Amino acid sequence: MAFNHILFERDDDDDDDDDADTDVDNASVLTPPTTHKADDDNPHTWEDPTTVYDAVPVPGDTFILVHQPDGRALTLLHGRLRLESLTAAARTGGSFHWACVEKKGWLGFRNAASGAYLGHDGRKNIRASAWRHDGWEYFCARRHVGGGGYVLLTTHWDALLKIGVEGEGEGVRLVAREDGGSVWEFRKV
Repeated sequence: MAFNHILFERDDDDDDDDDADTDVDNASVLTPPTTHKADDDNPHTWEDPTTVYDAVPVPGDTFILVHQPDGRALTLLHGRLRLESLTAAARTGGSFHWACVEKKGWLGFRNAASGAYLGHDGRKNIRASAWRHDGWEYFCARRHVGGGGYVLLTTHWDALLKIGVEGEGEGVRLVAREDGGSVWEFRKV
């Protein structure tokens, strides 16, 4: 939403009150920066201007988790996880805000709209359907060595597995695996 602000300046050195146009002649109009139409090419369209990019995942804060290779956000829509642009997620009604919580030193991510926790199903498929933050919903975030973003790891018995993305389009799914985890940017909202 854009607003135009009008600022009227008065020249106090001019004592001639007979000229009623003086105030208007010195008026200037301040306009906001250029606005852009919301589209899928602009991943920042649906974010609040106070969003903190490349934030550290800290319990008590809420984040948008962005898949760095393609800029799509981790979104929950009708109980299924998807990767969508923020514009598409807002258009479809998907929820992309994840509250970061902590239990026994492990991070957890609870979807702000549904209340479901991000976790795995025991067969290394990532989902958001648990209502408690237990072992299969435990995560840690490791700073990506290549700079920028984090690799998300989850517990699987006595191992830590990396969260990765498989497939394309509607067939995309998140999985826990030993190698090749995806890099995620945490945007604090």
